[in-house]
Amino acid sequence: MEDKDLNNIDLSSAEEPKTDEDIQKSKRDFGLGIYGSKKNISLKLLDGFIVLLIIAIAAVLVFFSRNGYTVSFESNVPGYTIEDQNVGYGKTVKEPEEPVLPGYSFDGWYLENGYRWNFDSDTVGADMELEARFSLAPEEQ
Repeated sequence: MEDKDLNNIDLSSAEEPKTDEDIQKSKRDFGLGIYGSKKNISLKLLDGFIVLLIIAIAAVLVFFSRNGYTVSFESNVPGYTIEDQNVGYGKTVKEPEEPVLPGYSFDGWYLENGYRWNFDSDTVGADMELEARFSLAPEEQ
């Protein structure tokens, strides 16, 4: 009975052995194309696409970061304005002239969250606004 089973094996569906050329071609190909395409994608084409994508990302980053970030100042003093500064990432801001408000003493420049800005050591990482804060000056006797 076993002899009959061996004779009934269908060999027409068996894969042919791969040649050296087929093996080398498969090493150069990435795999099936997208959307069900039956064509293989060349690794050289894929490498080229990746290089172009990296170059495009680098160009976008350079283009958008070349002007840096905008640092604006709110003095809360009528008629006193300070020009915005464009500062690169990781750079310090140039300290503006202290605003003068009669009857008050200048306390410094602060971020919205209450952090006092140190112009000597703090660096810029995004667009921001610095606000001048004042305290009531002591009355002279």
